[in-house]
Amino acid sequence: MKTKWPTIPLGKIAVSRSGSTNPAKYKTETFELYSIPAYDHGTPEVIPGKEIGSAKKNVRPNDVLLSRIAPHIQRVWVVGEKRGNRQIASSKWIVYRSNEFYPPFLRYALLTEYFHFQFLKTISGVGGSLLRARPEQVAKIQIPLPPFTEQKRIVAILDKADAIRRKRQAAIKLADDFLRATFLDMFGDPVTNPKRWNISKCSEICTRITVGIVVRPASYYQLSGVPALRSLNIRANHIETNNLVYFSHEDNITKLAKTRVWKDDVLLVRSGQPGTCAVVPQELNGANAIDILIATPNKSEVFPEYLCHYFNYNGGKQLVLGEQQGQIQQHLNVSSLCKAKIPVPPIKTQREFIDCLNTVQKLKDKLIYSKDEAGVIFNSLTQRAFRGEL
Repeated sequence: MKTKWPTIPLGKIAVSRSGSTNPAKYKTETFELYSIPAYDHGTPEVIPGKEIGSAKKNVRPNDVLLSRIAPHIQRVWVVGEKRGNRQIASSKWIVYRSNEFYPPFLRYALLTEYFHFQFLKTISGVGGSLLRARPEQVAKIQIPLPPFTEQKRIVAILDKADAIRRKRQAAIKLADDFLRATFLDMFGDPVTNPKRWNISKCSEICTRITVGIVVRPASYYQLSGVPALRSLNIRANHIETNNLVYFSHEDNITKLAKTRVWKDDVLLVRSGQPGTCAVVPQELNGANAIDILIATPNKSEVFPEYLCHYFNYNGGKQLVLGEQQGQIQQHLNVSSLCKAKIPVPPIKTQREFIDCLNTVQKLKDKLIYSKDEAGVIFNSLTQRAFRGEL
């Protein structure tokens, strides 16, 4: 990214010797823990030492944390003000600290598409939750360093744009809450199946179950081309398109043909937030998939929309719980999805839900369009901000 400001390598502000604490030695002391799961919930865990299983990094207010696991999911966190407890963080974070950077500015810098593109080139590992960014490579990535007052001005602009985007998200959530209530009223709890619908294995009601590319997907990345969907694009009943990566058209139809996705395919997140599910829309027909599960429903038995909502409304959670083997982060695979037992209501009953869904979806589409428009504006402002054009 070209910028009018000087740039510095991230390694210059990385904290390599912050020290560590083993909370197990302080069983009754309460800690403020910045863990990866806590980030996904939006607030650090306040937890006694006896419940924390391993040594953690010492952090302080205004440290900026960058997750190095599952790098396709963008996680950047600013450590908040101290509230009386010692602040510690998972070893899975890379910690940055500098008086030259306004922490919220550094956070936005690490969330830019340009940085994320560079960041994904540093990963190693087989796939899914096993992927790791290599700190020694991340340290070489250059980031802009404008004057401190300019950093604050940029943050003020981006915060306002981000607030608009969040309001759109809140309105969409209300529509989703209504659909969830309708689904549960019509079909009952997906786990307990109180209405005693017929049960089928997922492999029996789907014509294809496979997984997106897991081996070195970043080696195929291009700046433009065919969209490649990642876990971060898969939201409950919706595919987010603001953070796409791309494969070449040639690779998409030759080397990566087996992981292409088509309209009405059902996509499930494997790790991070396993079981989260969305249906492929027409505009992403023929796109590709990275490290996510792909299921093609047999529409004579099950509608993709019903299967998707089933997984998002506790069915996916149950699938995860059924796969737990003591891991910190659950990881779904093709075998577990094939064996998943699905309540299958009559097609006519499914259709009644789809009719309701379509009515609500028209409203959601307007909200999503305005949210995506706000997202595009936010991303455009971010790119301009870090080029020094605001």
